[in-house]
Amino acid sequence: MDHVVRRAITLGLAPMQALQAVTLNPATYSGLEREIGGIAPGRFADFVLIDDLERCHVREVLVGGKAVARDGESTVQHNAVELPVKMLHSLHVGMSITSETFKVASPVAAPKIRVMELVNQTITAESIVQVPAQSGFVAANRQDDILKVAMFDRHHQSPQIAFGFLKGFGAKVGAVGLTTNLDENALLIVGSDDRDMARCANALLEAGGGISIVEGEEILEMLEFPFGGIFSPQPWRQVGSGLRRVQERLREMGSSFDKPIFALSFLPFVTLPALRITARGLIRAKERRVVPLFAD
Repeated sequence: MDHVVRRAITLGLAPMQALQAVTLNPATYSGLEREIGGIAPGRFADFVLIDDLERCHVREVLVGGKAVARDGESTVQHNAVELPVKMLHSLHVGMSITSETFKVASPVAAPKIRVMELVNQTITAESIVQVPAQSGFVAANRQDDILKVAMFDRHHQSPQIAFGFLKGFGAKVGAVGLTTNLDENALLIVGSDDRDMARCANALLEAGGGISIVEGEEILEMLEFPFGGIFSPQPWRQVGSGLRRVQERLREMGSSFDKPIFALSFLPFVTLPALRITARGLIRAKERRVVPLFAD
């Protein structure tokens, strides 16, 4: 938020107006102006100390009148917590995964398929694309930027897999997988090579969850989230550094998005248009219904 304030000031907004826009205004809008949004008797002592109005560099952060950060470093003493054992390595699917798992059988030699086409980092459009399938299977096409998507069911451990295809991601990658996705938090694998997709899926299952990038059956990047498949026990700075490496690697592989992994995280998010994927299959978000991969 301090970056947003600085940006607003450089664009010409008066410093006091910029600060008011992120303090008093939202507090008033939320009906909490008697508790937060300003410094006065009876209000929560949650505030920041900045060096000057123009630079808006945060020197110290106080919550409840107590310093929690100073000069960019946390001053909070963290006590170790015990994690419920049953939540560790709790990510399971109802099958063994091999490269054969990712084959998509085609009913005809040149089928028309529904493709999730990325309009931007979070929004998709539905495209109908005719693809070759002389071998009896529909494959990804790395050169045309059409990647295969596989979504596994972690909640009921069904042996069924939801398949889809994605266009517009940009990265020429064998496989990228993640278990942190809205709202499924299930095993989601996207890629162009079935062997890489299998390697990626099994690496994530073995780790209990996380994010992984595989090329040539070699794991290039790996973040392990063994707690429920969505949390890491490592320090947040270490996890953040790993996430930056993942984003940078995908950009180096051709993705034009600022945060490519977020584009994949939103693929199961059925409250956004237009075509999404969950463990139940492809979802046409506006109609709130499952649609088949193969179009008539």
